Amino acid sequence: MCKKLKIGFDAKRLFNNNTGLGNYSRTLVRNLVENYPEHEYHLFTPKIGKHSFNDYFLSDRFVVHTPSAFQNGNLWRSIKIPDIVKKFKLDIYHGLSHELPLIKLPSNCHSVCTFHDLIFELFPEQFSIIDNLFFRLKYRRSARNADLIIAISESTKADMLELYHLNSDKVKVVYQSYNQYFNTSDVRPFEDRKYFLFVGSLIQRKGVHLIIDAYLHHGDSLPAIKIIGGGKGTYAKDLKEKVEKNNLSHKIQFIGSVSNEQLKNYYQNAIATLLPAIYEGFGIPIVESLATGTPVVISSYSSLPEAAGPGAEIMRDYTSNALYDAMMQMLNPGNWQDKSSRGHSYVTTQFDGNHLSNQLMHIYRDLLK
Repeated sequence: MCKKLKIGFDAKRLFNNNTGLGNYSRTLVRNLVENYPEHEYHLFTPKIGKHSFNDYFLSDRFVVHTPSAFQNGNLWRSIKIPDIVKKFKLDIYHGLSHELPLIKLPSNCHSVCTFHDLIFELFPEQFSIIDNLFFRLKYRRSARNADLIIAISESTKADMLELYHLNSDKVKVVYQSYNQYFNTSDVRPFEDRKYFLFVGSLIQRKGVHLIIDAYLHHGDSLPAIKIIGGGKGTYAKDLKEKVEKNNLSHKIQFIGSVSNEQLKNYYQNAIATLLPAIYEGFGIPIVESLATGTPVVISSYSSLPEAAGPGAEIMRDYTSNALYDAMMQMLNPGNWQDKSSRGHSYVTTQFDGNHLSNQLMHIYRDLLK
């Protein structure tokens, strides 16, 4: 019989982030607990947000650690967690979002750190000088001190090896799973689909400006598009102003944030989900979309082809004309059906949560040998 493990997780994002790193953390931990309930799971967070998704993680399945009312949460997370790890004799501590505590963990606890991307290294102009300095110091240190690094894609692993000069054996790829809520067996037919869809933050590397330009030059021949996602910066403001100025509001609708129930409905009624990004560590909207049977249009960069597999129409280059041509290919019913069917099969096997949690547990056990 295998030894019962005591596994700790940095749960700051799990308890406080609605999307992105929060979704990754919640899905990974939940899959592990559901598949391996015999182990002891500890969650470390400087605070607990008031969100309904936290109810599951506040049950007796977990030991939740938070700072006292007199401790600074960020300082506690950086320097006090190793003491708690030592007290409870944890076997594994897993930083789920590029970070490990500033103070080294006890030598008998193996440290694992997930890296999602190295955007700040590759596109430093998209971050402030202070943020870049902070990220580099903290994340490079975590990469150096971790016993093992989990990369969420082969693309991210390649970036880690190239930029941080790590030994290949130190970096293991474990794909990001997706919320099984989006998995749909009853795929709506092409004839019932009326619009294109974008899901993501309104930031420059996501390529939303290419979408706007495609409609600016070819809008008469394209169905409408719905843009789901937040963004309050200059880039987002400029996008919305460009749409208004060019009288494209009847074609391009900015929706903002939505619930998972609403998002699934948007996916199921879309012709295709567009993600013409210049860089993605993984691209979870791609996988969610394909899980509902909705194919995708993507750029050829970073992890996007890896995440989409056979369910994507890939842009020939990074221009609005190339995006338009790929969108037009999705209006071909035969091509659409092929990519819908093969993409759905791909993601529901490649990114299955049970399979990925088994893979991660084997990695944990190998560390303890």
